[in-house]
Amino acid sequence: MAHHTPVAETPALATWLVGLTYEDLGPAVQTRIPLHVLDFAAVAAAGKMYAESSEVLHAAIYDPLDGAGALGDCTVIGESASLGRDSAAFLNGAYAHSLDFDDTTISSSLHPGAPVIAAALPLAESSGVSGTHLITALAAGYEITCRVGEALGQSPYERGFHPTGLAGIFGAVTAGAHLLGLDAAQTTSAFGLAGSMAAGSLQCLEDGTWNKRIHPGLAARNALFALELARHGFRGAAEPLTGKYGVLQAFSDRPNADVLTADLGATWTLLGTGIKPYPACRLTHGAIDAALEVRARLTAEQLSRTPITLEISPIAHDIVGRAVPAKRLPRTTVDGQFSVSFQVAAALRYGNIGWSVYDHLSNPDVDALSQQIEVVSNPDVKPAGAFLTIGEDAVRIDAPSGEPDGGIDHSVVARKFRSITSAVWNSDRQSRILSAVTGMPSSTDVSEIIRLLRA
Repeated sequence: MAHHTPVAETPALATWLVGLTYEDLGPAVQTRIPLHVLDFAAVAAAGKMYAESSEVLHAAIYDPLDGAGALGDCTVIGESASLGRDSAAFLNGAYAHSLDFDDTTISSSLHPGAPVIAAALPLAESSGVSGTHLITALAAGYEITCRVGEALGQSPYERGFHPTGLAGIFGAVTAGAHLLGLDAAQTTSAFGLAGSMAAGSLQCLEDGTWNKRIHPGLAARNALFALELARHGFRGAAEPLTGKYGVLQAFSDRPNADVLTADLGATWTLLGTGIKPYPACRLTHGAIDAALEVRARLTAEQLSRTPITLEISPIAHDIVGRAVPAKRLPRTTVDGQFSVSFQVAAALRYGNIGWSVYDHLSNPDVDALSQQIEVVSNPDVKPAGAFLTIGEDAVRIDAPSGEPDGGIDHSVVARKFRSITSAVWNSDRQSRILSAVTGMPSSTDVSEIIRLLRA
């Protein structure tokens, strides 16, 4: 009786990575990656500055009792002191995700940039690689993160796991293995070890606590550890993704292993990654877009006395729309980031005000409007879309703004960069960062670019 031998996905990914060159990326990917680096730098600097958890994270990592944090010469975005590789990777990954303003893929429901770029920067900075080498490593890291995320599907969320942590460590290992020049066997071992570190519980969404913010930081830091072990010859599991006890089996009810290698290198799924216009869960963004559109046509008085119905997708309803106090009347930033009724009420009242939307967490007008919104789960609405009805006025959004339909406009990213980092860098430094990151393909040593990201 013939046994069906499944393709060994992980070694196939490792072999692809070892042979990958900058030319293989093609122009769309080559020009896109620097925009994501720019967005990452912006959201990490703003996260360091504005997230209420950042001071605590900073103190924990720099605590002199340990001494481990303060050693090293790797850049932490928006800080003047430098750290060792692991601590820098951890803080950059955590800062970049703390505002929930980092890049997002709707198809795999995760944030590829925070874990991948956070792991790559300290390695690139300490080895002084070229811009094209870093871009190639990041592209590969994004691609593997997105493919592992799609292979997992939506069931990690249903089970209470964060795909950014689960898939992100594989992308972070990918980028790091390329920068370190690991061979296929070492890379496969590093993936194998990452399988034992893939994690991220979403229990924090039940009480508005901070765990989710450190998931990309943990993925980045653990990826560096997996790479170091593998580089020294430690042997990791050969099939951590699709094996009998692999990550797909462990975290998904409906895994689709085919997407891991299908058309790999010819089709770049990373090009589906969007840049967020609002600092909240991506699943609220279609609804915010709809609210901003309607707002232009209604007075505050009309709003207060008109029935409001918001239809969102089942996954959005589960994560941002349930009729529980944390969603209807959020009191913490995390609850606000995951409350579609709060986001819509604030957008209807005040327009798009960025991070300062969370100044309105106990605002009685926003609370009243939020309570007035009937949130309905509708399977016909796209995952991050929305159908908003206010009286006679109805708006349908299929894809939220910031999606890369045909590409992402540099000026949009540059505007976001300037608007959210002005408290960290003056306008001259902002301009220098913008031109250095945009010019990354011609850089012979990216460590100079990375050091520009210090405070």
